Amino acid sequence: MSKMHLIKSHSRELFRIRPELSYSGEGDAMATPGFIRINVHYVRPGMEERYEAVIKQVVEAFARARQPHGWDGYSVEFGEGSYVFTSIAGSAAEYYERPTAPQVLTKALGEEGAGKLLAEWRECISQTDTRASRPRFDLSFVAGPAGQ
Repeated sequence: MSKMHLIKSHSRELFRIRPELSYSGEGDAMATPGFIRINVHYVRPGMEERYEAVIKQVVEAFARARQPHGWDGYSVEFGEGSYVFTSIAGSAAEYYERPTAPQVLTKALGEEGAGKLLAEWRECISQTDTRASRPRFDLSFVAGPAGQ
């Protein structure tokens, strides 16, 4: 009997880390995250440059607001979506207690500035997909230095 029925779905994706689309918050340094949120953005064809410019403004606004929690940004080289953003927290409850992106942008840019930036962001995106997960270190492999 095949055990393939145990796998509900499977996909292959190749991401490229994009430091310029990432924001490092000082509050994210933790030994073992218990929660990961993954946001996949599907950018309208031909709007990639504009979208990246918007995300860079979001990064600047989060820094200006001194938001302690950040994210890692990736471009999708192969697979579904255009860009992927991951955020970590100690728990789901901790994550959902954080200010939302519109709240942080409003703090940094004021209501009018935040509204304009969010509208431009939405114009670039055709679809989003959000996934919440917890890390499974028991199923993970982290390579050590060469030869180990």
